[in-house]
Amino acid sequence: MKTASFSEKYRPLLFASLALIALPFVLRLLGLSLNTGTMVLTFAIATMGLNLCVGYTGLVSFGHGTWFGIGAYAAGLIQLHWFGGEIWLPLLLSMAVVAVASAIVGIIILRRRGVYFSLLTLAFAALTYTVAFRWSEVTGGEDGLGGLKRGSIGSFSLDNALAYYITVALIALGVLYVLLRLVRSPFGRPGSPARCSRFRPTWFPPKRFRYRFPASCWRWS
Repeated sequence: MKTASFSEKYRPLLFASLALIALPFVLRLLGLSLNTGTMVLTFAIATMGLNLCVGYTGLVSFGHGTWFGIGAYAAGLIQLHWFGGEIWLPLLLSMAVVAVASAIVGIIILRRRGVYFSLLTLAFAALTYTVAFRWSEVTGGEDGLGGLKRGSIGSFSLDNALAYYITVALIALGVLYVLLRLVRSPFGRPGSPARCSRFRPTWFPPKRFRYRFPASCWRWS
């Protein structure tokens, strides 16, 4: 079997790096701020997680934004109540919160398939939106959370727009690298059969639920 070269294996990472370097200049030409680029990268990270389940396992979820919101609220609340001015600990702890929550929800809804799975994710998204909108004492309701800070990395302040963009860009590249390794690993190889047919993964060592469950937790985290 022919082994792919390093450049072939990580070509998406190379293209992404070039795009991240070019993006600030494109934004300047369009009259947009660098904060817009940071938002683009933030949503790109979330989209890569969605691609893991929809693109590789065929799990069509209408609730991906729910986990994006839960993670954001968790990070914000943790910073406000326990780690004021910090950013890394709240981010890491929010990932743990989302991982635990997604494991609990995944045990329930991953027992369903096809349109039933999709409708359950849609119902969960609607429920989460209602809770976030109405539980204003905790979430701030439609006003959101105030008093959040970007923090710093040593003397490297993230209040600077360029510094913040570079940090988020490095995180995005790190996520892309991990996902590339994941889908090419023994765990990730059953992904295409899982997407093409819900019956075919039963012929692989990991059973369908035991494969899709951790894949969903990875995606939602």
